[in-house]
Amino acid sequence: MLEKKPDEIIKLVQNLNKGGLSVRDISRRLHISYTLTCIYLKGFGSLTEYQKDLARKKGFGSYYKRKKDLAREKGFGSYYKRKKDLAREKGFGSLTEYKEYLFFKKMFNDSLSRLADKLSLTGYGIKNLESNGTNLTVRLLEEDTDFDKGFVESIFRKVLEDGSQYATLKGNFDINYEKNTVVIKANDVESRAFLDAYTSIFKREVIN
Repeated sequence: MLEKKPDEIIKLVQNLNKGGLSVRDISRRLHISYTLTCIYLKGFGSLTEYQKDLARKKGFGSYYKRKKDLAREKGFGSYYKRKKDLAREKGFGSLTEYKEYLFFKKMFNDSLSRLADKLSLTGYGIKNLESNGTNLTVRLLEEDTDFDKGFVESIFRKVLEDGSQYATLKGNFDINYEKNTVVIKANDVESRAFLDAYTSIFKREVIN
């Protein structure tokens, strides 16, 4: 979809919706996030464009001014202080930690959407997972489904490679699929740290 212009994507999304497809179906078919699909459906080419329009409708000169005003309404001295407080409310030790989580969350929304689409499972297709710091074990939902070993392993490798690009590292992973279970092994310190972040997002965004 990246090669298409925003107005072309908007028209495509709106036409698919008029044709009877739900937002979730369109998101999976076009391999774009659910949130972005909603924004295209509203006629906006990006999240920033949508936020700016929302700010203008509420009488603010800019999106940033609206965020600062909202922070003051809630009793915070600044927008930044409100963000820090929000991070603490959500159980993060710092604003930086919370931003890192949001960063990985966006990555997961995109790559897990593609994963679910290719595996053709209900929801994200993940039953549960376990991690011991080195290995991440992912069990798929449909236990009777006999997926091709190479096919499943290639999909999970693609998801990890997508994430590695976001995190600007070269992940070193072994991936093995047997009997509806995928085992991902991290082979160095960087990859283990990266897998820890993945595990955290899996638990927050998929399992819970």
